[in-house]
Amino acid sequence: MRAVSSYNRRVRRPPIAWLAAGAASIAVAVAYGLVPVADFDVFWHLATAERALAERSLLPVDPFGTGAPGPWPYKDLGGALVLWGTWRLGGFSAISWLQALVGVAAALVLLDGARRRGASPAAAATIVTLAIAAAGFRLIARPVLFSWLLLPVAVWLAKRDWERLRARGRSPWGWWLPPLCAVWANLHREALVGMAIACAYAAALVLRPPCPGARRRAFALAALALVAPLAHPSGAAIFTQTLPVASRAPLRAFIPPWGPPRPG
Repeated sequence: MRAVSSYNRRVRRPPIAWLAAGAASIAVAVAYGLVPVADFDVFWHLATAERALAERSLLPVDPFGTGAPGPWPYKDLGGALVLWGTWRLGGFSAISWLQALVGVAAALVLLDGARRRGASPAAAATIVTLAIAAAGFRLIARPVLFSWLLLPVAVWLAKRDWERLRARGRSPWGWWLPPLCAVWANLHREALVGMAIACAYAAALVLRPPCPGARRRAFALAALALVAPLAHPSGAAIFTQTLPVASRAPLRAFIPPWGPPRPG
């Protein structure tokens, strides 16, 4: 009880301070996201989504992609369709707002994660600002935009699940990881990262079980997380085709989301 009370004291800061931290985090996310669409690949994704709708096809082969070792199944059709739908609703201005909204959502998830770790409002806002500055180059009009949000959400779910299991012995949060991986796989190929997060969390449950039955839960979570991305129309090709392409240095240099962080 003493540990729980100490945790609550660390988390429950004066509301006005956390409102200020949230406002600062939102402002930084909007500054990075609400900018004119300047990535030329957006036209590729819009054209691909339009072709898929016109042909009523899941596009087993990318009609416009190059640089792949052989026919390349198009893997980001869900993300392209979201971008296309947003563009149809409000043009490129709407896509800019989508970038900003995704950035704000990710910032708030990061802020809550820092708060739950006991950070002060000022420290939490600083952490969010640095994270956005380091990865802001990925906040662009490509399907990678959705990975920008889903990665911190996956970490947040795992951490929230651990806390609830330790405090109450049961939790619904971890069971959201497999469906998150399935949705993620249909939006962007970095769903592989979501699988890795889920499996790492399952390993933590095995090595340091927070409650009785945690090990059984771990094996179920890992199995579901590994199978969930196969809900993608390309099946396992979402990974077997992507990894060889991503390993090619010229493509990593040409495609910003595959490159190293560029703070700015």
